[in-house]
Amino acid sequence: MGKEKVELVEYDPSWPEKFQREKKKIMEAIGKYVVTIDHIGSTAIPFIIAKPVIDIQIGVKTLRDAVHCIPKLEKLGYEYLASIESLEPNRRLFRKPAEGKKKYLLHMWEHQTEEWENFLLFRDYLREHTETAKEYEFVKKHMAKRFPENEVAYSIGKEGFIQVILQRAKKEKKEKLA
Repeated sequence: MGKEKVELVEYDPSWPEKFQREKKKIMEAIGKYVVTIDHIGSTAIPFIIAKPVIDIQIGVKTLRDAVHCIPKLEKLGYEYLASIESLEPNRRLFRKPAEGKKKYLLHMWEHQTEEWENFLLFRDYLREHTETAKEYEFVKKHMAKRFPENEVAYSIGKEGFIQVILQRAKKEKKEKLA
């Protein structure tokens, strides 16, 4: 991860189906540790451009269960990215290549932690607010043009927009619950 080329493609209606097939395999392998599996990231937001990588979020009962999941996920072709733990100790990250490219990125968190919730809030907000999703698409295109060979810089460049949207989503959720 890091200095990889940023490739954005048009929305592919097969992405949700690909997620469902992968979810089934994951549940068969580690289902006893899983509370929930969700499709997150841009491939989970209809009709916006995305990197052609299916982001999958797994909520586990406790992060200690990850140690039991790692070998089972490796048997499914996932590579465990242990180096991420030093930067994000609350997340376990895996990637699964296909045809020489990263095709699946699996994020494992404890269920209902703030990090776990933020991914779902962002996704759901963009699904409900198509004009904001199009703004996000604009930001993605701009960052890809600015950092075409650096995924890390591309991701960091989107972070300000993401944080603004997360704040809106949290405010909206709080208002709905009030």
